[in-house]
Amino acid sequence: MLFFVVVLYIRNMSDQKGYSTTWGNGERRATGNGISLGDITRLQSNNEDQQFDIDAITSAAPSVHGSNNTIELAVEILRRSNNMRMNERTRLLLTPGLVRGIYAAEEAHMSFTRRAADFLGIRRQSVGRGQVREDAFNQVRNVYGREFSQYLRVLRIRASGNFREDIQNEAIHDFIVAGYIAFHIWWNYTNHPSRDPEDTLRFAIGLYTGARPMLNRAGDTFNHNNEIPIGTPIMRFSDIAGILEQGNSDERRLLSYINMVYDSR
Repeated sequence: MLFFVVVLYIRNMSDQKGYSTTWGNGERRATGNGISLGDITRLQSNNEDQQFDIDAITSAAPSVHGSNNTIELAVEILRRSNNMRMNERTRLLLTPGLVRGIYAAEEAHMSFTRRAADFLGIRRQSVGRGQVREDAFNQVRNVYGREFSQYLRVLRIRASGNFREDIQNEAIHDFIVAGYIAFHIWWNYTNHPSRDPEDTLRFAIGLYTGARPMLNRAGDTFNHNNEIPIGTPIMRFSDIAGILEQGNSDERRLLSYINMVYDSR
């Protein structure tokens, strides 16, 4: 009886407690981070006339085409795309090392409840090395659908469209993680173009984890301490890094996660 109580507790904690497995305070991870699928559909409708030259991309990356290094392939296809959500800032910051850094940081910051859930085979909402949730999976397929189709074509694999099935495929998982961090780089730069590239990336990494509420609270604290109107956007990550460092365990782990991914790029 005690065993089943523990299993139910872990199942609840791994799916309901903040960021599903990594952070706390009731926040959730790897979701839309306040950017709705309706917003994405609207953005897509403005980009219907763009051409996506799949043959040019394939021939332009002979060292990647046909290789087993799917992270490099995913990044290469995304960076060479003319998608409106792939601007020069995003191309500059999106690298294979960034994706690998996300995987390393997820492993290094894995919570006890997540390890226990994985050990017991408990089904969780966030899945795999990049801890991807279904809404993040759908977001990438909506935003970078043409690029995803090209990626599958180069690798000669198929996607079923079923999240639970597709995300278990490591090659598909690599593209989704690369696309999801790319989207947040693009979104962050589009909304805060005056941020320097390093800060754009650090904030994007935080958004990837679903930490928007935590970042906003740190920003509000900084603004309050410096008599700046609450809600004023934070331009420099260094302004809130000290607040996160002096915060609770979840805030400190968020800072550690962001720094680890950033340093891996």
